[in-house]
Amino acid sequence: MNALVHQLTEFAEDDRHARDLRIPLPRAFSIAAEFAINSSVRTAFEDIENLDFTRINTLIEEARAEGVSLDEATLGFALRKTIKKLSEQFLESPDNLELMKKLEAAAGVARRLPFDVNVWRAQNNYYQMLQKVFPERVQNATQGDAAAREWVEHFVALGKNLTVKVDTPV
Repeated sequence: MNALVHQLTEFAEDDRHARDLRIPLPRAFSIAAEFAINSSVRTAFEDIENLDFTRINTLIEEARAEGVSLDEATLGFALRKTIKKLSEQFLESPDNLELMKKLEAAAGVARRLPFDVNVWRAQNNYYQMLQKVFPERVQNATQGDAAAREWVEHFVALGKNLTVKVDTPV
């Protein structure tokens, strides 16, 4: 399968060069480019331990620039699954700031896609933390705890990316 994706990626590059020169290519090349980009994005979404948001954002921007359709069903499912898993891990380990940042970035990617990604489970997990963990962190932050202040800032940003309204602490 990797050899096929590699071959299709080469076709996608040829397609890009031809578009730059305004040379029409056979439909098969466009299909190959679409498959290669969608496959690469899906693989990146599924690699939960090594999420590379720079690469993911580059691929999504490349798809936009090339007019390549992103597969809503496949990519939406893969990203929804990743966000759900990250939110479950964060619910279990609310002190893990790096995990929260990863979840924040993944939810941000979901908002930038040209289709909706259903993140209701992550929203529910977030709401639980908003009720149970957030008030104490806000109190610590207002008492000068720099780590708590950073946590609160990222938690509020995560809420925005999950489209959960959070009253920003004073």
